[in-house]
Amino acid sequence: MDVIFNVYLIISTFCILIPSISSLNEIKLGVILPGDPKFAWSLSKVLPAISYAIENVEKQNILPNHKMIINYKDSNCSETIGPLAAIDMFMNKSADVFIGPVCDYAIAPIARFSPHWNIPVLSAGALVQDFDDKKEYKLLTRVQGVYSDMAKFFVDTVASFNWTRL
Repeated sequence: MDVIFNVYLIISTFCILIPSISSLNEIKLGVILPGDPKFAWSLSKVLPAISYAIENVEKQNILPNHKMIINYKDSNCSETIGPLAAIDMFMNKSADVFIGPVCDYAIAPIARFSPHWNIPVLSAGALVQDFDDKKEYKLLTRVQGVYSDMAKFFVDTVASFNWTRL
């Protein structure tokens, strides 16, 4: 259920950003995620959630006269395959937004290229603090906090309750 909620949140957020491309009748979602189901954010787990989110956007008529199209590629969680998938989507004009990748080595080059292509990147990955640099990753939006924030939360919780053992 968390995956469905997060994907719905991502799609809804993207819909708010649509005025910049409102002249389009088609909105192409370029989904770049690992195909291997061992990953929490694999294509087999996320594509049904994206389809569900799109159905809800259409039912609520959030984007009248627009149709969302899902184009997807397997990133293999690879620093080579993932960026090549994004380059293919850019060259084929099959993405107005990238959803994913989630693996750090795959997302880093895509998030660097995306401002040059004017294609935003929405990801549940990119959890290392380096991705905070908005000069380098201008169009990257992360839907989760970074590892250091999670660690700080944990330390603050332990201190707040005066725990001495875990």
